[in-house]
Amino acid sequence: DIGWYDLQKRDCNYNWQNISYNVFEVLPDVAQPPQITSINPSSGNQGEILQVNITGTDVDFGQYTTTNSNFRFSQWSGTNMFYGQSQNAYQTTQGTQLSGYVSIPSNVPTGQYDLEVFDYNTQNWVMMPNAFNIVQGNSVGIYIFPTSAEQGDYLSVNVYGDNQSDF
Repeated sequence: DIGWYDLQKRDCNYNWQNISYNVFEVLPDVAQPPQITSINPSSGNQGEILQVNITGTDVDFGQYTTTNSNFRFSQWSGTNMFYGQSQNAYQTTQGTQLSGYVSIPSNVPTGQYDLEVFDYNTQNWVMMPNAFNIVQGNSVGIYIFPTSAEQGDYLSVNVYGDNQSDF
């Protein structure tokens, strides 16, 4: 229960005695608003495909359901929008984490982008302003993913192009 509590002691006869009054207060639990605290990596090239990890506090990324949160990027709160693809949500000591992939379109403008993630508790989008920076990509037009592996790894590599004529 919320309120003030007294400090008591028990004597040899097992009787309680007040030592001091109103020494400890129990406050009501105040829910904190959901917050996105980080995205890693926090930058990428035009046309690049990245695996990202998003961390938040007091936010439900869908870690207790089979459907993970959507996430999206936009400039100036709504323009040049593109979505990421969530993969997994889980609890860590740093907060709730959402992992996924983002394919940065090769034609989006460079610069700072807001990150928005859907919160299942509030049923609203939670924004982290200027969370992600897009820099100019290469002009090759052909991209592979993943872009690295350890020696001896067996893996599947996807090749992407801007135009069908790239292949």
